[in-house]
Amino acid sequence: MLWSACLRDDRLSCTSWAGLARGAIHIISKYRNLYTTASYNFVWTHLRRIITSAHLVMLCYWRCELEKGEAEQALCIALYLLELSSTRWPSAVPAKGKIETVAKSLCELAAASSHDCEKLN
Repeated sequence: MLWSACLRDDRLSCTSWAGLARGAIHIISKYRNLYTTASYNFVWTHLRRIITSAHLVMLCYWRCELEKGEAEQALCIALYLLELSSTRWPSAVPAKGKIETVAKSLCELAAASSHDCEKLN
C-alpha cells in the first residue's frame, strides 16, 4: 500500500500500480489463509483492509494492471471473507453489496468500451 503515494509520478507510476495490485491481492490471500488455517475472528481494522484491497483490485483491473481472471478471483475471496465476517460486523453486509455493485458496473463498462488491456499495452 505504500506504493500508492507514487501513483501520480510519471517516473514511478508503472511500478507503483504493479506494487499496489500485487499488494492488494497478497493482503486478500493472507486473510483467506489466516481464516482457513485457524479459528480466527476478524477485527474491524482487518475488515477495512479487505474492503480497501477489494477496491484497489477493481481500480488496478481498470488500469490494466490485473487480468480479468486475477481480479475476479481476488474479489471472490474478498466477498467470501466479508460474508464470513458479517455475523460479527453487520456493516460488512452493505460493504459486500457495494463491492458487488461496483464490480458489476465495472464489468459492464469494460464490455461497453471494449476495455482490452492487450490493445492498450
